[in-house]
Amino acid sequence: MQRFPERPDMRVHVPANGLYTYPDVSVVCSEGQHLEETYLDTLRNPLVLPEVVSARTGKYDRADQFLIYKRIASLQHYVVVESHRPLVGVYTRDTNSSWLFQEYKGADAVPLPALRLELPLTGIHRKITFSA
Repeated sequence: MQRFPERPDMRVHVPANGLYTYPDVSVVCSEGQHLEETYLDTLRNPLVLPEVVSARTGKYDRADQFLIYKRIASLQHYVVVESHRPLVGVYTRDTNSSWLFQEYKGADAVPLPALRLELPLTGIHRKITFSA
């Protein structure tokens, strides 16, 4: 896994429609591919894109943002982390390039086969207290 300098302005290019987005996190397991005309601030090959959603941004992140991201050929998982409840939704590209959706809550672990790991929900929502 390649680590990039922590940059709040790392963006992702979506070649299919020419858009640029700023995901909360970008994960690349091979060498990062960047647009040549940029200064390593535009990633072209993310493998996993997690987004932390709020009540205000949730509808956009779950629907519209996913429609943009799923056009990135390298993307294998789009992870939607709820900020106001212990819930994570994962869109996973299958072998037919279709997308499968699964929700994880409670004590579940979130499998990310493209990274060959599982993330425990307790780790994702660590130090967060949810209201009843």
